[in-house]
Amino acid sequence: MKILITGSAKRIGAAIARYFAEKGHAVVVHCNTSVKEAEALVASFPNPPIHKILQADLTLPDAPSKLIKSLRKNPPDVLVNNASVYSRVPLKDATPTVMKDAFAINFMIPFELMRCFHNICKKGNIINILDHRIDHPDPASGPYAFAKKSLRDATLAAAIDWAPDFRVNAVAPAFVLPPDGVPLEKMDRLVQASPSKVRPTPLDIARAIDYILSTSCLNGQIIHLSSGLHLLSPEAVAQEKPKA
Repeated sequence: MKILITGSAKRIGAAIARYFAEKGHAVVVHCNTSVKEAEALVASFPNPPIHKILQADLTLPDAPSKLIKSLRKNPPDVLVNNASVYSRVPLKDATPTVMKDAFAINFMIPFELMRCFHNICKKGNIINILDHRIDHPDPASGPYAFAKKSLRDATLAAAIDWAPDFRVNAVAPAFVLPPDGVPLEKMDRLVQASPSKVRPTPLDIARAIDYILSTSCLNGQIIHLSSGLHLLSPEAVAQEKPKA
C-alpha cells in the first residue's frame, strides 16, 4: 500500500509513518516547516527510496488539492488526516478569527483533502484522526472541539456517500502526547481521571489504523482510544480526583 499521512514529520504522525514503513508499505510523509525532521525520518526507514516527502503549507489557497494532484500519477491507497492544531479557547474568547483559524486546520483542510482524494483516486481508504472530545460538549476547548465534531460528521457522511469504493473511518484518541512545553506529568494527571487510567500511545493509534485497513467490513466507524475517557463529560473529568 501507499499511505499519505499529513503532519507526519514529528510526534504522532511520525510514529504512524514509521509503523507502516517498517511493515513494508510506501509512505508519503507530509510536512510544512519540519522538512529536516521529515528527511531524517525517511532516511531512518527501511528502503528509503520507496518513500516520499511532500512539503506544503495546507493553509494556503488550493494547497490541499495541489497536494493530492501531485500524486495523481501514482496515487496513494490511503489518506490519513493527522495534521491538527489543538488550542484551548473558552467560548467567551471564540472570536470569528479564532473560529476561522480553528476550523481551517481542524476541519476545512482535512475535508478538502478527503474530497480531492475521493475525486482523484478510484478507490481507497480515508482515516481521520479525531479527539475524544467529540462525544460531549466541551466549552473549555470551544472552537477546536467544534471543528473535530464537524470532521466526525464528515467522516460518517462520506462513509455513506462514497461507499463501496471508499471506506471512511476515524480514530479518536484521548491524551497521547502533551503539547510542546507542557510536562508529561501534567497530562498524566488527566489520564488518571479516565476509567482505565492508561495513556494511549502513538503506537496504539498506528495499530488502530492498521486494524481498520485490514478489516474490509469496517466503514463509518470511530475507534476511541481513550481508556473510556470519551464516556465522561469534561465537567466530570474536571471534578474527578485521581485515586491514589
